[in-house]
Amino acid sequence: MSDLSGRKVFKVFNQDFIVDERYTVTKELGQGAYGIVCAATNTQTGEGVAIKKVTNVFSKKILAKRALREIKLLQHFRGHRNDPEENAGYMTEYVATRWYRAPEIMLSFQSYTKAIDVWSVGCILAELLGGRPFFKGRDYVDQLNQILHYLGTPNEETLSRIGSPRAQEYVRNLPYMPKVPFARLFPQANPDALDLLDRMLAFDPSSRITVEDALEHRYLHIWHDASDEPACPKTFDFAFEVVDDVQDMRQMILDEVMRFRQHVRQTPGTQAASPVINVPIPQNPSHYKTEEPRPQEAGTFTGNDLEHELQAGSDLMRR
Repeated sequence: MSDLSGRKVFKVFNQDFIVDERYTVTKELGQGAYGIVCAATNTQTGEGVAIKKVTNVFSKKILAKRALREIKLLQHFRGHRNDPEENAGYMTEYVATRWYRAPEIMLSFQSYTKAIDVWSVGCILAELLGGRPFFKGRDYVDQLNQILHYLGTPNEETLSRIGSPRAQEYVRNLPYMPKVPFARLFPQANPDALDLLDRMLAFDPSSRITVEDALEHRYLHIWHDASDEPACPKTFDFAFEVVDDVQDMRQMILDEVMRFRQHVRQTPGTQAASPVINVPIPQNPSHYKTEEPRPQEAGTFTGNDLEHELQAGSDLMRR
């Protein structure tokens, strides 16, 4: 093991957590297929923090990409107000379900914008109106099928602009599908809600309503308060999403760590490493489930190698 001077070693879910000596791990929060999270206290400031360890991070491209993405997002939102009690145990991979992913992500479109988040919110709005998840694909091909089943076949210009060649071929070989009116799917819904939903769930991301315009939509006007809805002053750089080599991702993660270290870390002292401390396991250490609910049938599933391309496209943003 490397030099542990100025470090402490804690046992968390039987995994070694090696942290700066100023941190004391206080509680195990959760574990899943991709990582382990614990709560800790900075003994110098009294500040509570969460520490996440991602296991086997460089064993697969998808794990390395997720780790790089999370590190960059955390750095981007540094200084954002946080409620540790409210978010205790929250792990991002448990909300990264395909049911809420925009079609352009699965189709490997490289122009990654806020429109994908508008799509996800639209899926949630449809879920609220209907009482169940709207696009419940059991895999990436079925997810695309269900989107097409309800929204209809996109026009040729849209398809050629946001679809990979393989995905374009697949969609063109499907029978033409007309759009199903949302008023037919949600007959009891407020017409204003359906209008907003229609604008959020536009297949073409360039036609999707913007976040700012959505906040000003008449369906939300009674809650809209421009003075309490600031826009982020800095745009997040998603250029790293096209990186496809694990070694390149490893170097990018190291670069992020070194930049962060310059801001928040002091040079470790020469004290000897502390002995391993076993962290008490709570009564209910993890309430997460890795098994997805059974999917809703919509459209026709066709299993083929397109599944692998769409799955890769959703995480690598290119093929």
